[in-house]
Amino acid sequence: DGITYRVVPHSPVRSPQLFILLIDGSSSMSEGRRMEKVRNALLMPAVKKAFYPEDVKTRVAIFQFTDRGPVPLGGKLRLLESKREYSEHVRKHLRVLRGYTHLYDAITYATGSLLQLEEIKDQLILHEMTPTIVALTDGFNNMAARDTCASNVPRLKTLLTHLKNVRAPSDSTDPRSRPSVYTVGLGRPLRPGYRLPSDAGSSPRVNELCGKRFAKRRIDGDLERRGIDNASLAWIAKVGGGDSFVRQDIAGLGAAFQGAAAERFEWFELQYRVPPFYLRRAFSTKLRLVSFATAEASVEIQPSAWLDAPPGKRLADGWSERRPFRYTAVVLMPFFGLMLSLSFVGAAVFNTRRALFGRSRPPSIAPRVPVAPPPPSSPEDFEPRV
Repeated sequence: DGITYRVVPHSPVRSPQLFILLIDGSSSMSEGRRMEKVRNALLMPAVKKAFYPEDVKTRVAIFQFTDRGPVPLGGKLRLLESKREYSEHVRKHLRVLRGYTHLYDAITYATGSLLQLEEIKDQLILHEMTPTIVALTDGFNNMAARDTCASNVPRLKTLLTHLKNVRAPSDSTDPRSRPSVYTVGLGRPLRPGYRLPSDAGSSPRVNELCGKRFAKRRIDGDLERRGIDNASLAWIAKVGGGDSFVRQDIAGLGAAFQGAAAERFEWFELQYRVPPFYLRRAFSTKLRLVSFATAEASVEIQPSAWLDAPPGKRLADGWSERRPFRYTAVVLMPFFGLMLSLSFVGAAVFNTRRALFGRSRPPSIAPRVPVAPPPPSSPEDFEPRV
């Protein structure tokens, strides 16, 4: 519709975070060197810097999930405290484990039971850390060979209801303790261009998740070879307060991990580039921030009914910056000039006619001769004569 925008963050705020990475360890991760891509992405310097910023304390816990449930990387839960410890742990232990992909169960565990473990609660409470879950998969939630896309609808509803409950506002709960869930798909999206319904909640329907084409298709050996269940990943991130990414290469995976570990900001500036007609009618915009807490605000724009705003100054990158209101004179001065010109038109026409046709004389009028009034009558004039 011709509208583009960009969000400019202001006043960065560093807050302690506990990153929980859930990495798919199923059999399909051995195809196309997928696990090697994930390992190389996790070891990118920019990714390690995002997980371990210099000015704030963070911890990273890594799990792999299959049909045997999520298990700590290396067999024992470790809260990695430094880039060096993190790098050694990933290089040594990250590998394919075999089995089916129990993605939903892994996310349920990471946002529920795991956060209740004493060693995890100590980090969240004592160090005031915010839990951020990043789940990566190369396919679908798949629990049996007979599963279809439609089989995941009730399972996804259960997971989304759980996420809604653990993130629900509570007067007794610190908002920073609410988990945020980010999802990363490794591969091609099964449904390119998929958009969540405008009223997306925690109860997706079959057609919303799978579409008519894929609802009854088997996952094992069929859909998983066609692409990633990007619709499911989008729903999870939406309700989980995070974002969803689908990437195919190491650089893309690295960017997705950095996006999940992005720093927080106090406020944001939203810049629009809109077609000119939007400046001639009222319109509204809604801003919604989603993370460990959710905030939403709507702004109604009411431009002048008869006068556009001052023209903006175009910058080198194609955007514009606001100018003082005096620039509106660009619109007003021609109008005032026209009115001033019209005030001289009558005099100009009269002078032109006089120059072309000469001055006209008024018609001559014969003078009037005054007539003396008759003399007054005397009484003798009325005497009878004999």
